[in-house]
Amino acid sequence: VAGLVAELYRRHGVQFVSRLEGEFSLALIDEARRRVILATDPIASYPLYWRADADGFTFGSDLSAVLRAAPRASRLNLRAVADYLTTGAVLGDKTLAKDVQLLDPGTVLVYEMDAGRVTLEPYASLSSFFQHQWSDHHAYLEAVEAAFTQAVRRATTASVPIGLSLSGGLDRRAVLSAVNGDAPAM
Repeated sequence: VAGLVAELYRRHGVQFVSRLEGEFSLALIDEARRRVILATDPIASYPLYWRADADGFTFGSDLSAVLRAAPRASRLNLRAVADYLTTGAVLGDKTLAKDVQLLDPGTVLVYEMDAGRVTLEPYASLSSFFQHQWSDHHAYLEAVEAAFTQAVRRATTASVPIGLSLSGGLDRRAVLSAVNGDAPAM
């Protein structure tokens, strides 16, 4: 996977992220251009915390790791505390640690090492997943079926053997029925 990501970056620059599918968070270090690139999938399935200051750039998939690497960031973010006390959640890109942010869903962060500059560029919007409104129930079900069949076909076209755990769940039975003998022999 790392080779694929590196090749996509080489060909398309930072915009390569919009070509990725599925759940991910990634960090790429471009030594030649002296920059660090962080990105999350459109729903931020895996969090990325970051901090940039005069001492440099720190990031991690766990807030405690960033705090260990940047001890000065361990002061409490009172705005995040207020969010939590009022709504039961910390809103936006805030974290409970002052000066540590959470990378927004569908966003690419570029940290330029020499300039110490951070650029945030959204490449996807959650609202774009909900733009199409279906008025015909039958057409909607056909579209769901086609998307499911395409996803199963894409997952089973590899040249390596596949396996399916049959626990009796409906999701596994649906996948098995979609494969319908089309998967490679094991």
